[in-house]
Amino acid sequence: MAQTNYEDRLDPIVRQQNVLHGLRDKEAKLGELIGEQQRIIASGDVEADTTSALRKRRGVLMVDAAAGADVAKELADIDQAIAKASTADQITNTTKANEVARATDLVETARANLEAIQQQIVAESQILKALQVDFLRHWAEEEAGLYHIAADKLAESAKTIIAIDHLLRTSTGLPSGVMGVLGLIGIPAVGDMPKKRLGYYFMQQTKGRATKDDLAAIDARLEQLGIERIA
Repeated sequence: MAQTNYEDRLDPIVRQQNVLHGLRDKEAKLGELIGEQQRIIASGDVEADTTSALRKRRGVLMVDAAAGADVAKELADIDQAIAKASTADQITNTTKANEVARATDLVETARANLEAIQQQIVAESQILKALQVDFLRHWAEEEAGLYHIAADKLAESAKTIIAIDHLLRTSTGLPSGVMGVLGLIGIPAVGDMPKKRLGYYFMQQTKGRATKDDLAAIDARLEQLGIERIA
């Protein structure tokens, strides 16, 4: 089936949607990156300290020494352990501080990029909306054209039925010449039209409205078909 005119506007919409999908993917990834780096920054608030328990133990030994206990070797060993742990803590905290500094810089840059992408998303979304509005308007215009063609055909058929009804009523004396087709001429209800008994509504609204031109058109068609007009 050939594309209609409004369908020719589908490709730009699809391309624009893909642009937005790409931008939103970047937005999501930047959001994840910022979250990860913020967790690193938060972890930097707690400094490593593995000497606390050792210092407490050293305090107990100092009390023992003051009481006359011989704890010189234990004090020497624990001082050595404290020095070693302190050095390790300094290295850990320095490393963590460097990681926090890098994470802070990265968050700042990522936030700037995220803001730029979000602004771009707003702009591209407006472009997409304009394309969608254009698509819908052209679709409506095309449907209106089809509606107009159908309405013209419907009007012509209505005139034909009215004219035939007139001929039958005047020749037979019956109140309606086309009662048998009323069930076939119902159309979808619009506006104030009733949703039921559309054929009856049609006849009530059109009875006796056949114009000379309508009747002449019937005569011409009948003549074309080689059928004489009913007397």
